[in-house]
Amino acid sequence: FDQTSDRNCKNLVKEADTFGLSFLGDGATVRKLPLLNILASSPPTAPVTVLEIVDSSEHMADGGKKDAPYIAQTFIPHMEKLDPDKNRTDLVFFDGASNVQNAGQILAAKYPRVTCLHGAEHCIALFFADIAKLPAVNRIIISMKRLYRVFGSGSFHGPHAQFIRQSKLLNKGKAVNLLRAAGSRMATHFYAMHRAVRLHRALKATIHSAQWAGLTLGQRERNAVRDINDDNVWKAAFALLQATYPALKVLRLADANRPGMDKIYYHVHRTGHAIDSSSPKLNDTTLFPTPDDDAIEESDSDSSDDESEDESELSADEGGDDDEGEDDDEGEDDDGLVPLGTLVARAWHKRKKPVVSDYSILGWLLCVKPEVMADVSERLDGNHRDAAERAITKLYAHDVEADMASIIDTFWNEHKHFKSKTGVYSNMNRWNVDDIKSGHSHLWHEKYSLPYTKVLGYVACRATSKLLGIGSAERSWGDVKHIKSNKRSHLSGDRTEKQAVIYTTARLGEARARRDVMEQIDAPGKGALFGDADMNYDLGLERFGVDVAALQQPPLAPKRLFHGWLEEWEQPLLKKRGCAVAEARLLEKYRGLVLHDIDDGITYTIYDGNLEWSRGKGGGWSVLGMPPEYDGTDDNVLEPYLINDSLIEMLVETEQPEELNVKVITNSTTDEDESEGASSED
Repeated sequence: FDQTSDRNCKNLVKEADTFGLSFLGDGATVRKLPLLNILASSPPTAPVTVLEIVDSSEHMADGGKKDAPYIAQTFIPHMEKLDPDKNRTDLVFFDGASNVQNAGQILAAKYPRVTCLHGAEHCIALFFADIAKLPAVNRIIISMKRLYRVFGSGSFHGPHAQFIRQSKLLNKGKAVNLLRAAGSRMATHFYAMHRAVRLHRALKATIHSAQWAGLTLGQRERNAVRDINDDNVWKAAFALLQATYPALKVLRLADANRPGMDKIYYHVHRTGHAIDSSSPKLNDTTLFPTPDDDAIEESDSDSSDDESEDESELSADEGGDDDEGEDDDEGEDDDGLVPLGTLVARAWHKRKKPVVSDYSILGWLLCVKPEVMADVSERLDGNHRDAAERAITKLYAHDVEADMASIIDTFWNEHKHFKSKTGVYSNMNRWNVDDIKSGHSHLWHEKYSLPYTKVLGYVACRATSKLLGIGSAERSWGDVKHIKSNKRSHLSGDRTEKQAVIYTTARLGEARARRDVMEQIDAPGKGALFGDADMNYDLGLERFGVDVAALQQPPLAPKRLFHGWLEEWEQPLLKKRGCAVAEARLLEKYRGLVLHDIDDGITYTIYDGNLEWSRGKGGGWSVLGMPPEYDGTDDNVLEPYLINDSLIEMLVETEQPEELNVKVITNSTTDEDESEGASSED
């Protein structure tokens, strides 16, 4: 425990003089044990580090409360150890509960340069929770959950296998699956909706394929098919995503455990603009009718099997009131009489307030991403300047002799050069480096501002290097719960504290690596996550003034010509047994095509993995036909077809699926083309 703690502290202070420190905390009750965790961060050497998990049992047994003075007192020893001169700690993050917010104010009083902020991911998650409860939105969420249940979860083997095949065809060979939404995290429903809109064409291709016709469908599958064919469901989903897409970016930014203070104010503004621009579509009652009780059928037995979040032993901290609920009833109207666009805008206006701070505005001014710099040039006004000056004054509060008038004047002079790329910022090579493209403002300023400026470099490194909230603190409770489980549920508070610090420290690195894997676009299983590849996929969500009926779909497979005869190059390859080159060339011609066998009445899809060698007289290379029920496990159901004129005749007579983008050419087609060409010459 001592070794782990010492190592954590060394990592935190390694670059703290340049990038500063942030502290974050969260409270929870685990196995009836009242706990408070204390974490700190100082990117890039220590993104998030666990310092202590405090057991409050003794304090509360003595009649104490988990109130603001007590919470502040638990943080102070760590701040004194890591920041003895009070010149490193910049921010403290908590959720919206009044006791922890007041604790932050107490810490700010003891450390004058500290600003207490509300965790951004907490605010944005509450926004998504607010709008997910609206009946018109909930109707779309239920449809998306049903689609995952039937096509994405794997519980329905045939539909899932057929859908994954179509998804691979339309996504360059990657098996992109639908995402599972967690009922306890409402924003994941919008992540899942984004992925579903992306895969809409694959879903349609699945239910219109020849193999689908061979399946026996139950009521749930029929409901899912109805959703896929209902254009209004997809228009409504697209409109919702257009309105909330920048908010999803904010949530991704906050959840990613990467510095994002320089970008959040930009995305908050973009969200407000997106909601305003989407209001006409959100207010369209043909897309968002107010559902009757009967409209939300199956409410959803579909989801109950998937949402196995076990939170019975982990509850929110009971020690404080959540300030965010104070104005929930303020000015409430009957939601059925208020347009959906107004309700969404109202929810955003309420939840965005804690996210916008002097610190986020200062970070916005110093961001190096071109689109954010353009936004600063367009919108910077006196209010923004006042907010930035307040934040800068905080950053110099440890220096009682600081000449703030001169410091602020110098900052604006240097910022003018930064914005116009003149003076020390005139070297254009520095504006084309990877840190600009990836948005690593803090690393860029460390290299190209800090050595060349008196004020801006120091301020920029502090302001742009900060994480956005307490996501890591909230997620760490899963590790604590793991320690106090089964036979270890009666572990003492002291042992829990020490083991949790050791275990959580080890798990943080593993979690980052595991998260990177599960955010891959083709990550398998229920643990797949919404990642940067999803966020960067262009669904046209940031282009307004277009018809939502024209949903942007993934492109068809590259156009492919199929010559409907045994070609001259094929003849010598058909008898080359064991030749990998022959197998590869033949497979490339026939892979993925569909044939209908009139003898057994089954429509097969040619397997794209390999061919099979048929022995005996008249043998040779054969393609393998996959029946509709083939799920990739039982190869005995694969049907071999010798590559000959009979196979080609079946392929030519079977209509090939649209998504394959295949043009079938026969000898007769070629002859007609030649005769047309000859007649035109005449």
